[in-house]
Amino acid sequence: MTTVNDDPLNLSSPCRLDLAIASVPRQPWEEPQDPETALLHGCLFPSLDMPFFAGGDAYVQ
Repeated sequence: MTTVNDDPLNLSSPCRLDLAIASVPRQPWEEPQDPETALLHGCLFPSLDMPFFAGGDAYVQ
């Protein structure tokens, strides 16, 4: 007989629930930016290049 202390994560139970399910859409391939621009912007692909302004205007397109 299994007690609560023997299985604290309840791994032996057949009714385990998943914590999350990720749904990530496919992204079509595109040409990456040149390495200098990618390092400056922090993003290799132009369509994912979404600047984050945390208090400044250092990001210049």
